[in-house]
Amino acid sequence: MNYKIDHAVATLVKELEPEETAHVLKTADDVVKHQFLFDMEWDMERTYEPVCFGDKIDWGYNPGDDSEFTWQFNRHRFLICLGQAYQITGEEAYVACALDLMEQFMDSENEIERKRQTTWRILEVGIRAANWIKAIALIQESPLVTQDKLSRIYDFLDRHARLIEDEHYPYCYAGNWGMLENHGLYLLGALMENENSAHYRQQALSVIETGLNMQILPDGMQLEQSPMYHHEVLVCMLEVVFFARLCGDIVPETILEQIHRMMRAAISLQKPNGHQLTMGDSDDMNPQGIYALAAYLFNDPVYKWAALDAPGFDNLWLWGSDGYNRYKQIPSQKPDWTTVQLYDSGHTILRSSWNEDADMLHFDGGLLGTSHGHSDTLHVDLILDGRDVLIDPGRYTYVTKPERFAFKGTAAHNTIMVDGKDFDEWNHSWISKTVSAQSRQLLVQKQDCNFVSAGHTGYMTLDNPVWLNRKVIQVSDDIYILADECYTSGEHAYTQFFHYDYQGQLSLHEHRARFITGNTVADFYFDEKGESRITDTKQSLHYNQQMDNKSIECHYHAKGFYSMNTVIIKNPQDNDQVVTMPVKSFINQEVQEADIADGLRIVHGEKAYSVIIGHTEMKAPVTLYQIGDYMGCGNIIVFDEHKGNYEGVVLNY
Repeated sequence: MNYKIDHAVATLVKELEPEETAHVLKTADDVVKHQFLFDMEWDMERTYEPVCFGDKIDWGYNPGDDSEFTWQFNRHRFLICLGQAYQITGEEAYVACALDLMEQFMDSENEIERKRQTTWRILEVGIRAANWIKAIALIQESPLVTQDKLSRIYDFLDRHARLIEDEHYPYCYAGNWGMLENHGLYLLGALMENENSAHYRQQALSVIETGLNMQILPDGMQLEQSPMYHHEVLVCMLEVVFFARLCGDIVPETILEQIHRMMRAAISLQKPNGHQLTMGDSDDMNPQGIYALAAYLFNDPVYKWAALDAPGFDNLWLWGSDGYNRYKQIPSQKPDWTTVQLYDSGHTILRSSWNEDADMLHFDGGLLGTSHGHSDTLHVDLILDGRDVLIDPGRYTYVTKPERFAFKGTAAHNTIMVDGKDFDEWNHSWISKTVSAQSRQLLVQKQDCNFVSAGHTGYMTLDNPVWLNRKVIQVSDDIYILADECYTSGEHAYTQFFHYDYQGQLSLHEHRARFITGNTVADFYFDEKGESRITDTKQSLHYNQQMDNKSIECHYHAKGFYSMNTVIIKNPQDNDQVVTMPVKSFINQEVQEADIADGLRIVHGEKAYSVIIGHTEMKAPVTLYQIGDYMGCGNIIVFDEHKGNYEGVVLNY
């Protein structure tokens, strides 16, 4: 192996990453005792109770009903911890343990075809290959690593490489599996020394190039609509670029372009605290180390800023001390965008700034995202003063059981349900029975206002179909409107769901809810036509973990077209009020019916706004809508009452 670890990194990580250093050492000490717990930042399927073995490891062991344990176990991420512990302490016991575990696995896990869905599932083959070769780089200079042992390990890893290469079929292009598998293949080609190394690298680059072109949407989002899997693919691609430069390989320009698109999308969706959103199959994770690696590779100040200057524990082992010194010299610069729409994937982000105490609203009007997607179309996340207010409850489990469907279902998201039915139905944890299509509108920004809308066909299969549409209107920096429209001729029951972060306090008085988190307060004014109540729900920040939470359901029943308007006010004042107002035709003063337009008057402190929310085009001979004394021509109009009668901001026609 021609890649050498910089021994100075051991001192560096203890200085810069003391908590993670302690975590890695504890993990390594546990592994020496054959005790396994998966709680690293990017352990995809975490566990909370350690599993202990005697002298002999049962690699196919499964402590419960979830095969994810077996698969996570057989990725062998713990070998890297053993190698890092060896570098930090110089203790040969860590090397001895790593070699023993490798030898146990090689001795007992030769029946590949019989174990293709357990220890030799192709995804695990790719991830394990990368982890083994990284671990070898960390321990290779130990006197315990003899040439005979190393040769046997390389031969075994070559079997991994050939399996990845042989099991090449179109499915690998479409999702994260193919990218993670071929990341492992590339690393084997980069760090193993044999006659096939160059071939493995070129094969991996070819698959990666085709795969990225298929699964990365034009706006940069990975097709599966999960920030976690988006980042998993992204970090693998960045590592490929890192090792390609060491090998002198030319990475196709299309791969580099896709990485930059992915970075922009990832940063756009980044929460003010630096964490990723928990939408789809995602956990609450911190991707800053990934952004630091991107900054290092591309000398990009925006990527450096997104990493919050933190180098990342694993990055330091890649870079060495000289690389870290170079990283420190990269300037840091905030992105030159705040509010943005990722149109192809259907995500709109309204952001006040890039400060840690910023406000951010995320509106999901897009794709299901295949198996890792949830029934979350029209879902809204809301962060105020950098604190979570409205949240996505997470994923919790992959096991096909009620909890899986509960977290994937419509009721687990801040959206609308019709007649108590999910709009995307599931036959299996990974297989959908029905999938809705979406209609999306481009983001409109005028003055201090923002507007976007989306709808879907999920309830068009009902005996009497319903087209659902949600309009998101940001009236000012501290007022939002969620305007929900139900287009139908039938009679239906509607439920709006609002899931609040478990760390806050929620109260409800009639049609107004108050949520308090830290020093941040938000009032929610629900449509008075319905009935609102607090319900007990669950929130999951990580796999296999959930906590009790509180949510609000708003229930409505109507025949024909129906609209529901929710007003959210940040830092409410004593004089705040939300009042329904008639919308008239200016010409004949005829009050518009409910299926034509709604009107709201919102008072917040010294501010006052009149808002027209149209549901159709204006009907002839109407040329002007009127609300109170304010008049305008358009479908969505916001009037600041401190301005003139015709000074409305038209956001949609």
